[in-house]
Amino acid sequence: MSNKLNKILVDVILGSIFIAIISYFTLIFDEHPEFLNISAFLWGVPLIYFYFIYITYQKSKKAMTSFTIHGLIGQVMTVFISFVTLYMLLNEFDVKHIILTNIVYATLCLIFYFYFKIYNYF
Repeated sequence: MSNKLNKILVDVILGSIFIAIISYFTLIFDEHPEFLNISAFLWGVPLIYFYFIYITYQKSKKAMTSFTIHGLIGQVMTVFISFVTLYMLLNEFDVKHIILTNIVYATLCLIFYFYFKIYNYF
């Protein structure tokens, strides 16, 4: 197997394990809510960011810079919808409306990013 394929397989395996752990923590939330809280914290803390930086570091400093800038664009969008979602939760909005708001917002963010070809900048 080529060296690139080996690196991809390792990244896929590690990413899959991470997603499986979060899925498991969601399933056991009623008995152990702290595990889902910890996984949410790990998603937000730069630990996951470090993993992605490590992956891009293998290519170049330019790749790391580009990844970081575009990651920041996505993170700003995520922080905004997180505050909107928290506001909706604290004000007793219907869960279906909250989910719909998040889906519409995510769709609009994707349309904005790809329609204006933001990925070609920075």
